[in-house]
Amino acid sequence: MRSTLVIFERLGSRSWADRARAEPRAAGERQTGEGRPSEGVLDRLTPQELQIIRMAARA
Repeated sequence: MRSTLVIFERLGSRSWADRARAEPRAAGERQTGEGRPSEGVLDRLTPQELQIIRMAARA
C-alpha cells in the first residue's frame, strides 16, 4: 500500500493519495509513532472501531 501512495503522490493525485494514506489506518495498521502515552484512548482506535463505539453509544 505504501508504494501505491508514492505513485499517487508522484502523479499529483491528491484525493487518491489521501485515500491510500487512510486505508492502512482503517484496516488497523498503526503508523510510526502511534501509541504514545500522551494519546487518548479514542486516538488509538481505528476508524471502524470508533464508528462502532459511536453507534453503541447511540443505542
